Amino acid sequence: MITVIKHAPHEGLGTFESVFRGAGHEIDVVEAWRATADDWTRAREADVLVVMGGAMGVYERERFPFLDQELELLGPRIARDAPTFGVCLGSQLIAEAAGSKVAASGRHEIGWFGLRATGDGRVDPLVNGLDLTRPVFHWHGDTFATPAGGVRLLESDRFPQQGFRLGKRVYGVQFHPEVTAEELPLWIAAEQHLAYGRIDGVQAEHEILEDGKRFGAALTALSEALITRYLKLIS
Repeated sequence: MITVIKHAPHEGLGTFESVFRGAGHEIDVVEAWRATADDWTRAREADVLVVMGGAMGVYERERFPFLDQELELLGPRIARDAPTFGVCLGSQLIAEAAGSKVAASGRHEIGWFGLRATGDGRVDPLVNGLDLTRPVFHWHGDTFATPAGGVRLLESDRFPQQGFRLGKRVYGVQFHPEVTAEELPLWIAAEQHLAYGRIDGVQAEHEILEDGKRFGAALTALSEALITRYLKLIS
């Protein structure tokens, strides 16, 4: 069983779902904004936990009190190296639970931009050999230092922190490998307040959609390779 924490209706599993089901896993979805005590217990005890993205910041816990629930359950999972994978906000929550401090960076990376492995990433069992030659999809403005004891694996021109590992089975990535080109209009519609195309690091709406057509298939291939490797790594 793979337990997935969602933070927004439009931010789902994307391409992860077919990989999970193809590998024979059942999926248990916890919707954080309306989760019950039983939901949090399942997430805490999950064999594999995947924490997805969301528009809120880790530091907005007064507005989104469910973030405290997640931080509380992530700390013990990290300590025992329980299989845990975070995407964007999910990676930030893992970092915060591990002692790092997530904060607004004053920069943005929203749209299709490059990604590369660090020196440590090039020898990491999950990242080594992944095809990172094409732009990937990003949607973030917050950042953090690699938690103590962690290994920084991925970086981009705007954000030195794009992915890390804690222990052997806890990983976080800032970019969104799971997104499909078909989902992009939903993302744009959900974030209409953004200054698309008017500030550095934020693509125009039409650029996001056009690049989705250009690079979406490559991102899907990367996503499938990444999550398939992760499942093998933790098995």
